[in-house]
Amino acid sequence: MSRVHYLEGDYEQLVINETIDGLFSSYRIDRNSLPKGFFLYEIRWDDSLSSLAEISPSVVVNHAGSFITKSPLEFDANNSIRITYTNFIEFCQFGEWAYEKLAVLDCNSGNVAVISPDRRLQTTEEIEIFLSGHCGYHLSEINWMVMKGDVLFLNENDF
Repeated sequence: MSRVHYLEGDYEQLVINETIDGLFSSYRIDRNSLPKGFFLYEIRWDDSLSSLAEISPSVVVNHAGSFITKSPLEFDANNSIRITYTNFIEFCQFGEWAYEKLAVLDCNSGNVAVISPDRRLQTTEEIEIFLSGHCGYHLSEINWMVMKGDVLFLNENDF
C-alpha cells in the first residue's frame, strides 16, 4: 500500500494508555512529509483484527493506521508499546491539533476571533507577521494571545 502526504490524511485525536496523545489515521502517512517537531509511528491490530494492539516505528502485518505525536515515544525491548487503553476523542484536522490557537480581539468592534494557524508560530514576531500578512489585521487595532483548548463566550445573561 502506498503512503500519502500528511495533509491528505483523515485524523481522529486518540489517547493511548491514558498518557500518549496523538492523531490517528487509517492511512499510511509518509514520514518524510511531516513538519519538523512531529513524530510518526504505526499501530498494529491484534491477530483477530478487533482491537488496537501495539505502537511501533513501522508495521507491515495487521496495519491499523498511522499515529502522529508531538514528542518521541520510548519503546520496550521489542521496539513497541503494548496498547491497553484507547480513547478516541474527536475527528480533527492536523493543524487544529498540532498548533496552538490564537485569540484575537478587534479593539474597534469588540469581536473576538479564534484562529488556528496552519504552521507552528514560535515567536511574537512570527505571530504578528502571520496576523498582519496572512489574516490582514492592523496590529495597532488588535490584542492577541496564544491559547490552548476552546474559548467559551459569556454574556451578562450567563451570570
